Amino acid sequence: MAPCKLINNKGRKSCASVSSVYFYFYFIKRGFQMANTRLLDAASVSRGRITARVPQNVIEVLETAATMVGSTLNQFVTQAAVEKAEKIIESERIIRMSAATATWFFDLIDNPPPPSPALAKAFERYHARKIENAGSNSTFNVSA
Repeated sequence: MAPCKLINNKGRKSCASVSSVYFYFYFIKRGFQMANTRLLDAASVSRGRITARVPQNVIEVLETAATMVGSTLNQFVTQAAVEKAEKIIESERIIRMSAATATWFFDLIDNPPPPSPALAKAFERYHARKIENAGSNSTFNVSA
């Protein structure tokens, strides 16, 4: 890890190079604190523990980055994990399609085809079983 001699106002070591000081002010003032507010609100409700075994060189890289942005290692790793998780969740919730596919899809929603005979029979069976079990707290018997 790079030698750090300057102590910041929180009592933590900070690297004294010009680039790291610029990075610290730019990153902290522009986004890290804003992104952290959502994390702090969620963390104040209940807390859990996550542990990970990582090589020493990974720890050193993470500690260096955390020091550069003025956060603890725990805060830095947690924020990075939350950002990655939110990105994955968002990418899984979004359906991407071409303009032609989107036009076809929405046209099907606006103008659905008539039900096939098999679908009509299945709906009739479902509706009949649903009426048989009216007033019951259980679902209808699928095996019939």
